[in-house]
Amino acid sequence: MVMSIVFAALALVSVDVQTIRADVSFLASDRLAGRGTGEPGNALAAGHVASRFAALGLTPGASTNQWLQPFKVAMGNRPGSSSTIKIDGRGIKGSSSVMVHPRSGSGNVAANIVAASPGAALKGAIAVVPLPPDSGLIKQAGLVAAARDAGAVGVILLADKNPDGAFGIHVEGPGADYGLPVVVMLKSAFSPSGRLPERGSLSLTMVPLEVTTNNVIGVLPGTDPQLSKEVVVVGAHLDHLGMGGASSLSDSKSPAIHHGADDNASGTSALIEIASILSSPANRPKRTVVFIAFSGEELGLLGSVHYVKNPVYAIKDTVAMVNLDMVGRMKDKSRLSLIGVKTSPGWETVVSPLVKRSGLNVVLEDSTSGGSDHQPFQAAKVPVTFFFTGLHADYHRPSDTVDKLDIDGIAKVSQLAARVVERVADARERLVFSEPPAVVGGSSTMRAKASLGTIPEYGAGVIGVLVGGVRAGSPAEKAGLQAGDILVGFAGKTIRSIEEYTAALGEANPGDVVELKVDRKGKILLMKATLAESRR
Repeated sequence: MVMSIVFAALALVSVDVQTIRADVSFLASDRLAGRGTGEPGNALAAGHVASRFAALGLTPGASTNQWLQPFKVAMGNRPGSSSTIKIDGRGIKGSSSVMVHPRSGSGNVAANIVAASPGAALKGAIAVVPLPPDSGLIKQAGLVAAARDAGAVGVILLADKNPDGAFGIHVEGPGADYGLPVVVMLKSAFSPSGRLPERGSLSLTMVPLEVTTNNVIGVLPGTDPQLSKEVVVVGAHLDHLGMGGASSLSDSKSPAIHHGADDNASGTSALIEIASILSSPANRPKRTVVFIAFSGEELGLLGSVHYVKNPVYAIKDTVAMVNLDMVGRMKDKSRLSLIGVKTSPGWETVVSPLVKRSGLNVVLEDSTSGGSDHQPFQAAKVPVTFFFTGLHADYHRPSDTVDKLDIDGIAKVSQLAARVVERVADARERLVFSEPPAVVGGSSTMRAKASLGTIPEYGAGVIGVLVGGVRAGSPAEKAGLQAGDILVGFAGKTIRSIEEYTAALGEANPGDVVELKVDRKGKILLMKATLAESRR
């Protein structure tokens, strides 16, 4: 269905560039220390957005008179005080020489120590696995999973050095544990003599770490008695990387404030500006508009996943979702991408006339890639579009600072986005969802050669990978995978987490025929899939 395009134009509203600058400068300031999920700076950012929404006359949207929608985030595990590590009867202590891996499982094992190598008999043993320098969580997950699948009852990851006191291992966000005890140790502490020890014991009691964070929700009620029962969601994530961690791309491993001026103080300031434009009495839309500053995006779209599961207005009444993520660094003659326009045939009708008058070099992208908060809405069959000005050399680095932003560009993006929201909110007919040609799930930076075509649901709290959806025509769909399935095996490997799945997929090639082991409502199913070439 093509939307009717009889709309009233937005009244001319002067965008306050200085207000945008003030908002983005506060959000990306040293005081907020990178707005890490669950950290004090993140809470300060949420409070700032809530106060700005209140000043604009929005209605608190999370619950009665509440701006904040809280949710809990698992942040790995820590060992209990009774945990012990022994090598040939010798107790190993000291944070600089040994640490329990944050993804370790609990357990009490005593076994022979065996060096993991091709053909080694690891069944019933504690496997010793070299830890490559600068290996990330995906690589670590693959190493541990391989030893576990070979029958190991515990794993010792051996490192040559420990420059930052944490062996370079920084775990944030949810993820199942490895299912067996795993420790990381310096070679010098593991074997002072240089000989392979004979016996080891790992007695670990892991305690989950959990933090509470918040989405910030403000509502602008619609003016039409009937259309106001439907909503348009406008979103941007307010969290970033804090002092760095696993997702940092900084060359230095030392903790440093990751300011996140573009990612995503820029989108959050644009969100506030759009609310300012549309809350003007001359511009109040007919449908209700829900403004959401999401938390937990950098950890796997956690805030938007939580909202879709716990919406203020029913998802069936959500006409569209407009997402703003990294809109502060326009280049190539004011280039702006609108991603996801193929999620409804009506998007092009809405945006094309506005784009022509915007003065921006707008590219309508067919794909829906981007790893941002529009994706859970799309998986719920809500038409989405994602405003994005592109990656740059400061992405996920401490150098993403306010002085490098194009504040005038943020203002122009805000004006265009406000007009897009207004047109969708005032249209007599709502946008109709259509399946786009490509869907890429999650925020992983892994570049696999092969693709299964699943949309993982992050933060699901399951053992395995919860399938939030599958791409139309993908190997996953052809194999019979469905939303709600839990992938627990891939190509002969057990899968406990998205990290293990990513590691296993990274070893596969297009054209490989792989067996999938799937938990569907407690029943284990076996499926075959022929992998396609990755579109990432």
